[in-house]
This record gives sequence, structure tokens and C-alpha cells, in this order.
Amino acid sequence: MTKLAQIKITRKTVSGPKAPAAKPAPLTLAQKHNLKMAAAKADLKNALAAAKPAAKVETKPTAKPAREVISGEAKITVLAKENPRRAGTLAHKTFSLYRTGATIGEWREACAAKDADPGYLHADIAAGYISVK
Repeated sequence: MTKLAQIKITRKTVSGPKAPAAKPAPLTLAQKHNLKMAAAKADLKNALAAAKPAAKVETKPTAKPAREVISGEAKITVLAKENPRRAGTLAHKTFSLYRTGATIGEWREACAAKDADPGYLHADIAAGYISVK
């Protein structure tokens, strides 16, 4: 046998047989769950794509409509027989400033002078305690 043949044989035997392929690590519970969820999501997408489009349903607007601006010359009419707001509150103090025949401008000035809150105006109108014309 020649030296070259011996070297080739030696190399073959030195390298030896190939090692068996490593087995993949088992999946964790989280990985199994993620695979199931992905499969379910794909099934849902396919089902939705196959379904007929549903009829459009009209929805109510979610934003409140803008409140109307009440002019300073509008006249107040008090409809409540007595102050419906709880005594000792800012709302009670504000309501006590309404006068039938007074204008909104006069009422706002009175609110400013007495540290009352003119923000209750629209709530009092909506509750039916006063009207403004």
C-alpha cells in the first residue's frame, strides 16, 4: 500500500462515522399555547374571508353635540318653585342667582361677583329648572 492510500484510509477512519442529528428540545407550554393560538387565528381569518360581508349597521355618534351658545341678552325664566340644589353647595349658590326676567349677561356678572359657577347653566336648562329665551 502506498503512503497516499494509507493517508486516505487514515483520514476516513479518523473522522469516523457522522454523529447522529441532535433531537430538537421539547416545546414548552407557552410555545405550545402560541402554536395553538396562531392556528386558531389563521382558521378565524379564513372563516371571515369566506363569510359574506355583513350589512352595515348605523351607529350613534359617540361625541356629544356642541352646546348652543346662549347670548348675553337672553332672558331667564325660573321654572322651579324653590332651589332644587342641595343647600351649602356651589350649585345651590349658583341657582340662587337666577331671577325671572334677568338676562344671562346680568346673571353671569352676578356669578362673577359672588364666586358662583356659571357652568351649571346648561345643566339647569336640561333638567327643566329654568328656561332661556
